[in-house]
Amino acid sequence: MSQEKKVLLIALGCIIVIAWGFWRLKDQKTPTVINQERLGALKVSIENWAQANQGKAPESLDVLGLPDDAIKDFGGEPFQYTVSEAGEVQLISYGIDGKPGGHTFQADTEIRFTLPEATGN
Repeated sequence: MSQEKKVLLIALGCIIVIAWGFWRLKDQKTPTVINQERLGALKVSIENWAQANQGKAPESLDVLGLPDDAIKDFGGEPFQYTVSEAGEVQLISYGIDGKPGGHTFQADTEIRFTLPEATGN
C-alpha cells in the first residue's frame, strides 16, 4: 500500500471518529448550561423560602431541603451563596477548577437577584 493511501485512510478514520463523537454528544448539555439551570431553580427556591419566612433569605442553601445535586454545580462543588444587608442574593459556581475566572469549563457562572421586601400580610 502506498504512503498516500495510508495517509488517506488515517485521515478518513479521524473524520469518522470525530463525526461519531459529534453525533454521540449532540444532545448533551454543557456544564455551563447545567449550572445556569440549577442556579435558576435555586433562585426560585430561595424566593419561595423568603416569601414563606417574612422576606428573610435562608441562612444556607442546606435549609431549603433540596437534593444535593440541586445545590451543587456541575463539578459537584456547592454553589457559593451570599446575601447582602440589602437583600441581594449572589450565587456563584467557579467552574470545574473551583477558582474565580477562567474560560470554557473553568468559567464562572453567576446569578444575582434581590429578594422582594416582606409584606405585612
